[in-house]
Amino acid sequence: MNLMACWNPPLAWLTDTPADTAVRVVERHWYLDPMLPMPAWLVMCVLAVGLPVIHYHSRRVQASGIARAAMASLRCIVLLMAALLLLRPTVRLHLERPVPSPLAVLVDRSGSMAVKDAGPRSPSRWQQTVEALKACPGPSDGTAERVFLFDTEVQPVELAAMKTLPPP
Repeated sequence: MNLMACWNPPLAWLTDTPADTAVRVVERHWYLDPMLPMPAWLVMCVLAVGLPVIHYHSRRVQASGIARAAMASLRCIVLLMAALLLLRPTVRLHLERPVPSPLAVLVDRSGSMAVKDAGPRSPSRWQQTVEALKACPGPSDGTAERVFLFDTEVQPVELAAMKTLPPP
C-alpha cells in the first residue's frame, strides 16, 4: 500500500525517516511554490535589501556606524526570511507502508483423508498432511498463518492443535 504525503514537516523530518519503523521514505522531493511571479520576487528582494541599507545609511538614525550596519543587516535578514517563507518551501514524501499478507492453509477433513495411497503399510493422507505441517517452519516475515479444516463446513483451528487431532 503506497501513501502519498505532501506537507511542510517539522524540522526532525528534514533529514530523518519517520519514527514509525514500518513506514519508509521511498522518494523525497523539495520544491518551491511561490505566491508571486519571479519578476515580483526580484523587486521584493532588491527592496528588502535596499530600503534598510538606505534608511540606516542616512544620518537620521542616531547610532554609530557599526550599530547602523548591524541593524540594517538584521532587518535585511528578517525581510529575506519572510520572503523565503512566501516562496512556500515544501517537501513531498512518497511513503511506503508494507501490509502483511495472511497465509491461509486449508486442510481436507473428509473421510477421503483416511485413505492410504501407497498400500496398507503406508501413512494415510491425513498423516502425510500432519507430517507436512510439522515440517513447515511457517512464514518468517511475520505474516499471520491460519489453518482451516473443511469437510461439510469450514472450521478454524490452531496449528498446534491441528498436529494433535485424530485422523478423520
